[in-house]
This record gives sequence, C-alpha cells and structure tokens, in this order.
Amino acid sequence: MQDARETVRGAKLYFCSQTEIQERYEVTMSQIYLEMNHVKKTFGELEVLKDISLSVHKGEVVSVIGPSGSGKSTLLRCATMLEKMDGGDLSFLGEKAAWEENGKCVYANKKQLKEIRKNFGLVFQNFNLFPHYSVMKNITDAPIHVQKRDKAQVYEEARALLRKMGLEDKEKAFPCQLSGGQCQRLVIARALLRSDSAVYIFDEAASNIDVESENDIMEQIIALAKTKTVLLISHRLANVVGADQIYVLEKGQIVEGGQHESLSQEQKTYASLWQAQQELENYGKSEKGGAQA
Repeated sequence: MQDARETVRGAKLYFCSQTEIQERYEVTMSQIYLEMNHVKKTFGELEVLKDISLSVHKGEVVSVIGPSGSGKSTLLRCATMLEKMDGGDLSFLGEKAAWEENGKCVYANKKQLKEIRKNFGLVFQNFNLFPHYSVMKNITDAPIHVQKRDKAQVYEEARALLRKMGLEDKEKAFPCQLSGGQCQRLVIARALLRSDSAVYIFDEAASNIDVESENDIMEQIIALAKTKTVLLISHRLANVVGADQIYVLEKGQIVEGGQHESLSQEQKTYASLWQAQQELENYGKSEKGGAQA
C-alpha cells in the first residue's frame, strides 16, 4: 500500500501509511469498538441482510461498499439502532446493545441504549438541517438545550469547528444560503460538537455534491480519521481506497473483505465496480477536455 492513494480525480486520501496500519493492527486488535455478528433483517418476505458479521477496531477506517440495493443503508440503520434487527448480535465497546435469544433479537433497556448511543456520531447524506435556524443555531441548539452544556463553552467550540470547516464567515447564514458542500461540512461540524464520540459513521457523506466539494468533505473525514474511528458507507470507491478494511456488500451478503490493493486484483465484485467507475470518470474527464478544446 502506498502512503497516499491518488483517486481518479486527483485527490489524495491520506488515511494512513502501511507502517501506521501495522502499528494500529498490533495495538488495537483487542479493542473492538463496533461488532455485528450474524445479523439478519427482513422486510416482509424480502431478506435484506443475510448473516452479516463485521467488526471495527479502535483507530480503524472501515468502509462498506456495494452496488445500489445491496443493503448498505439498512446495515447502517441496524448498526445505529435506527432499524431493529431480526437476528444477530450488536455491541459497541464491548457493551451489548442487542443479541439473539430464542430465535428473536432482544435489545438492552432504554437507559443502557441511551448510554451506548453516546459511543457514536452520525453523518447522513441528507443534511437534516433546520431551514429556519442560522448556521450557528443549527449546530449549537442540541448541545445547549438537550445536553444542557454551558452556552459560552459551546459557542467557543462551535466557532472553532466552523473555522476548521471553512465556514467561519457563515455563522449568521441560513442553510438555503449555503452550497451542498457547505451544508455537508456543517453537518460534520454538528456531529463533532454534539459529542466526542468513539466512532463516527458516515452514510454517503460525499454524495450529491460537486467534485470540489466532495474532495473537501473527504479531506475533513480523513483528518478526523487521524484521531477517531470511522465507519464510512460509500458508493464511490475512490473515496475508500485508503481504508484499513473494506467490506463488499452484494444482495444483502458480505461477499468480499480486505484492502484496496488485494480486492482490486481478485476480479470479483470490488474489481468490477472499481473498473467500471474508473472508466466512467475517465470518460467524463475526456469529454470535458474535448469540450474545452
């Protein structure tokens, strides 16, 4: 693995070097932050997740990829307890959130789940910003009124995050006055301000925005991955090539697992998706170049 992987659009993904990967592996293999075992989920007669097992260790960047309809979003919703599993086990930092008992999935009590949920922060592809709130109020409202944190301290932390996200001049702006990329950076800032979570989970966080904004968002995720554990759901493989572990989901099953270098050589689902995306993006670049000429 190279120290930096270059995407087809020229953005470099510095998740970690080969040496750092080895150090992480040796130090953190016993520290499992998120674990799912034999997870099943059905909607009526449709079996969406079939015996899914995966783990995310401390300090890792783990990616889940797959074609549309493969079950990625359902997997994430089950992992974050937004959707109830029909079978299997789920735990965060060793704390059981759900487990199978007598053929059914049983969840911990409300008090336990509330504590477990503090272990992760979520960033969705849908911004879910309050349109009538300013940028500052969107990210500070929950910490102040729900978490009952000190207002002055929250505002200080919020301004620092807005500077980090390149939004320091947008404090009084409203979501309708922001670009898609700026809204997504705001959502990341909101997740970071709400809690200092052990695991941050991104659901297509760089989708539906322009190329430049996508690269900006990935830079923020990469920076976060230097100090946090990250689970990244993505349809675009160029955004996950530097991940410590990539799970390939197809028709509700994990069909491959590993790192980009090995997966791209195996001539299976990942390699096929990678080649197709490269061809499509290279075609787009050639068309753009021809138009400019």
